[in-house]
Formats: sequence, C-alpha cells, structure tokens
Amino acid sequence: MDVEARKSYRFGFILREPDLRRIVDTIGEQVRKLTHDGEPITRFMLKFQNGVVANNLSLDEVLAQENSGAGKILRLSYMCGVAPNDDTKPFVALELVNVDEYDEPGYVSVRFHVFGQDRDWVFVTSSLLEERIERIRRWAPNQLAFSERGNVITRVGFELVLFGFVGLLSSAFVTFGSPTTQYERTVQTLAEKWKTGKLTDPVAALIAIEQAKVADRRAGPAAYFPLRFFGGIFAAFAAVLLAAAFLFRYYPVYNFCWGEYLEWFNKREAGRKFWLTVVLAGFVISLVASVVANRLN
Repeated sequence: MDVEARKSYRFGFILREPDLRRIVDTIGEQVRKLTHDGEPITRFMLKFQNGVVANNLSLDEVLAQENSGAGKILRLSYMCGVAPNDDTKPFVALELVNVDEYDEPGYVSVRFHVFGQDRDWVFVTSSLLEERIERIRRWAPNQLAFSERGNVITRVGFELVLFGFVGLLSSAFVTFGSPTTQYERTVQTLAEKWKTGKLTDPVAALIAIEQAKVADRRAGPAAYFPLRFFGGIFAAFAAVLLAAAFLFRYYPVYNFCWGEYLEWFNKREAGRKFWLTVVLAGFVISLVASVVANRLN
C-alpha cells in the first residue's frame, strides 16, 4: 500500500547552516530505517539569482556557495530516497523558495513530500519534518500584500489613501479658501454702513460683532471636521505604507543564511532593531516630557 504526506507553507523562513544540517540528518535517519542502515541516495538542487541551476550537489557543496549577487540562492530542493530515480520507492522531498524574487508564480515558500509503503514511517517522518520546519519559520507580512486576497486589500488601501488625499485637498480648499469668517463679514458690513452713515447705534454694532464671534466659535469644529476626517484617513494609511516600506527594507522574509548573504542578513536585522529602538525611545521621551509639562502647568 502506497502512503504519502504532502504539506506546503506560505510563511517566511530563516534557514541557517545548523538548521539545514539538522533537517538533512533527520531525513537521513528516517530513510536509513528502510535501507537497513545502508546509505540512502541524496541530491540537492539549487537555483540562483542569475537563473543558473546546479544539480546533484552534496550538502557541503551547497553550504560552500557564495550566495550573493548573481549567485544568490533563490530555490533549494533536496531529495533523499531508497533508490535513485525511482518514485515507486520510499523517498522524502523538501523544497524552500524565496518567492519574493523567484521568477515563477506562486506564494508557497516551503513544501515537502513523504512517500512510502509504511503508514507509521510516513506519519513519523512528516511529523519530524513539520517540527523542524516550524523552527525556521518567520512571519511573512508581505504574504498579505502579494497573495490573491492581499491584492484586493492592497488595492483598496491605495484607493483609500488616494480618497483621503483628494478629500484632504478638497476640505483644505473649502476650509481655508473661504474668503471671510462671520466676524470678518460683520466687520466689513458695519464699516460700509459707517461710511454711508447708516450705522448710528454703536451698541448695536458691538452686539453684532460679539454675535459674529460666538457664531464663528460654534462653527469652528464643524468647519474643520472634513479636514480632520480626511486628514486622519490619509495620515493613517500613509503610516501603514511607510511601515510596509520599512519592513521591506529591514525585514527580509525568505533567507538562506550562509555564505556572504549571512553578513547582509545580520546587518538588516541590526538596522531594524536600531531604528525600532530609536522610535520607541523617542516615544517614551515625548510621553515623559508631556507628563512632566502637564504637571508643571
């Protein structure tokens, strides 16, 4: 009886040299149980940034790659089985892909396939693989942006930013483009009446001016409401876009961490932690300063 287990993931990963060695050792130990302690057949396949594909590599050859620039690893496939080129015999296949830069469509970053004739062996092997994969897991915020559902969310987000920006400009034009306030119009009217001699009661003029001031104070919040509303929408979504740009630069999602890429990855991680610390420190300082200023007042 043929039994198989397949699973795929859409999250990110940080695959370091020790993690890859542990995964390979785990798969090898499971396959050796079927070969009666004989050596299983293994092979690696790598695809690089420049499109070159390298087949039949050993683990040491994989880890010896430069892994930067045109030689940056975008896809790693591993096969370990009982018999070479025979899909009817038990085998374990694992694949990890940098879907951000890979030239084929799809959003699955990690997948594995376990095949055999022993149900217990397939179950145990797939469970061990799941545990190993969970240890290299990384949250992938860009999956929301580049998935089918995320495309809708992203498009709606940009439309709301545009809507907020247009509304902000329109509100600013209406609010600040108004030629005069009630107070200014009243003063202008009283001045014209004074010139023509129609204004004879100064008390009535003072009352009219005070009434205009009161009317302006009451109309103030309502007059600025559209400006604040659309400005809030624009500011909120602009902040989200800025956060997305920050994550895009300082939060690499799919990482084969060996070779020269490891140094680049560590710099990005350090940069993100530094800027987050600066922002958090600035927020705490401003909060403390605000509390102190309120108490002093």
